[in-house]
Amino acid sequence: MARANVSSLVVNPFAPPPKAVQTPLVSSGNIYDPLVSRGMAIANEIEIQKAIQLLKERLKGEQYTQKHFGRLEVQPADKIDINIDIQRFLEMTHIGKNIITLFDPRIMQPLNVIYIKATGRYSAWEGQQSGTAFALMMHFGLISSDTLIQCKVVDDDLEVPGSTSVGEAVGSYGFRCINYKGRKEPDLYWIFRSMVNGVRLYDSSLTEDIQANEIQNILQTHNMFAAPAVNAQGNKAKPGMITHISSMMKLAGHDTDKFDDMQKDLNWVLEWHNKFYASEKGVDGGYLITFGRFATLCREQDIKITKDHELEFYQHMKRYGSPRAFHQDCKTRYTRWAGSGWRDACLLPIWIKDYMKRGGTLTLPTIPNYNEYKSL
Repeated sequence: MARANVSSLVVNPFAPPPKAVQTPLVSSGNIYDPLVSRGMAIANEIEIQKAIQLLKERLKGEQYTQKHFGRLEVQPADKIDINIDIQRFLEMTHIGKNIITLFDPRIMQPLNVIYIKATGRYSAWEGQQSGTAFALMMHFGLISSDTLIQCKVVDDDLEVPGSTSVGEAVGSYGFRCINYKGRKEPDLYWIFRSMVNGVRLYDSSLTEDIQANEIQNILQTHNMFAAPAVNAQGNKAKPGMITHISSMMKLAGHDTDKFDDMQKDLNWVLEWHNKFYASEKGVDGGYLITFGRFATLCREQDIKITKDHELEFYQHMKRYGSPRAFHQDCKTRYTRWAGSGWRDACLLPIWIKDYMKRGGTLTLPTIPNYNEYKSL
């Protein structure tokens, strides 16, 4: 599929005015906000004030100083141990696909380590996956053998105000804090935006960035835009808004070797939505899943999706009221059937079953899990 020319995109004349207001992927004006002033912007918020007060009580009048933060060192890989009672297992797919394949030394984070004075070695409690990748790349001659690993080092006897923990106990707490509560995973929208801007602002040649930009072009072609999930809370969704970023990217085959074919599935799904539901508040995630799977199965089974399919499916959707109402209807029926829980695998089988029940005659793909949900 040819890359869309952003400057030539035409706004759907039937779309409501709010749909033309796209959520910008690029900030306007100065993109640099000084760290201190950014922090001061929320300094008086209730949540921050409460947290500061709780920490003050724990410190009992004391104050953290530079020595409490440890120090930065560079050490040879063979002086570092992995504390396997703190760390998780090695994740080979993650190490291979997400670290080694995409590796750039400028973005490798320092390992967090405890210096064990009795042995003179360093116990790593965070950074096992990237540290292992470093060792593998050095073994295979991709990193010079005299290269040292950057480490944030804390001595095993270092004490800090407000805590009785020292040594490996600090690593155990740190691993849990950073990977559980201390590091908030960003909404996938921000990851998607970063990939798109990698191409549009910084000429990235990474496959995942190029493919994300192609998806963004498809969105803009159909007057749609990605947004954080929070933007749709409280009935705040706007026409053309997509917050189910994971479903959208999966439908397009993002970061897979099937992208060239699967992006066409996404294009059809969004084109159909824009044609018949331009004024709908947001693009429902259940809609993306249902018709994304339908489009993929049609392509895999060499079934052409015709205008008749689009028109009959539109008439069929009226039975539920809207794409969102269809999604809710499926959830209600599934809960009644299963008693609890939810599996989006039931969406397409329900759609096809209801379509056939009302007399549908158009050629449809074989649905692998159809019989599992036939009684819904």
